[in-house]
Parts: sequence; structure tokens; C-alpha cells
Amino acid sequence: MDLEVLDQEEKYRLAIHALRQQRHTEALLLLKRADPTQASDPQRLYLLGVLYADIGLPERAVAHLALAIDIDPLLATARFQLGLLLLTLGRTAQAVEVWQQLDLLDAAAPLRLFRDALQHLLADELAPCRRLLALGIDANRDNPALNDDMRRLLTQLDDMPADNGAASSVFQHVHAGPG
Repeated sequence: MDLEVLDQEEKYRLAIHALRQQRHTEALLLLKRADPTQASDPQRLYLLGVLYADIGLPERAVAHLALAIDIDPLLATARFQLGLLLLTLGRTAQAVEVWQQLDLLDAAAPLRLFRDALQHLLADELAPCRRLLALGIDANRDNPALNDDMRRLLTQLDDMPADNGAASSVFQHVHAGPG
């Protein structure tokens, strides 16, 4: 395929589609062959961050997601996913700090509900965590992959006794896909 005939928006859309289909090589090629003037585009950096997380390069993922939100602090999806990735890496304080900006979202916004749920999980407060995850899943219409990840988390929580102190161990199994 001659990628040069595609414009930037087409490359991004195809990269998202490829990521959702687990076609990592194709997604990486589409993102790497982006217009050189778009090298610091926050959407491109966000997608590369998601891709790097998907293929097991967490430090590259952190770097790209962090750069995306440095350029566009209101890129809430990148901010949420950076926080989630930091949690999976055991960098809880950094995750909580990154997530503070999500307070700017409406209290009923899916990313804020998910963030609030995960913060309850950090405190081993399973009942409010479950409730907020369910509300977030119901409210989220834009990112089916994220809903799938949050459903998996709910399933893991359902297998745990209430407030047993081990809830935070589930973070190593959570991954949020592209949105």
C-alpha cells in the first residue's frame, strides 16, 4: 500500500482500526509514516503510546503519552491511559498526579468515573469501585476497548472478597486500548 496518498486523518483512523484489530505492525507503519510536520501532534503521540503499551514497550509508551499531554493538557484519553499505565508499572503516586487534571471533566464523564473507580481500588474500597466502573461502562460510548478492559477488571473484582487488601494487585492485568 502506498501510504503517501493518504492524508493525516486517514492514517490516524486506519491506525486506530489496526490497533483495535491487534495489527500492530500496520498501525506502527501508519503512525511512523505520518507527515513529518506532524511529529509532535498529540493525537499521533497518544496513538504511538497506546501501541507501545500494547507491544510491551512500557517506557516508550509512558514517554509518548506524557509528551502528548504536555502538548495538549486537555487530551483526557491520553491522560487517563498514562495514569493507568503508570499504575500497572507500580508508579501509583505519578498516576494519581497525572489524573488530577481529570477533575476538569464533568463528574459523569466516563474517564472521570473510571479514574475515581480506580482510586477507590487503590484504597481497597471495592464496593464504590465496582459501582463507578459500572457507571463508567454505561456512560462510555466512545471507547469500546476501554469498556472491555473495565469489564475484565470488574470480573476480577467479582472474584475477590470485599475489601480484602489485595485489590490493587489487579492493576498489572489492566490495559486500556485506543479510543
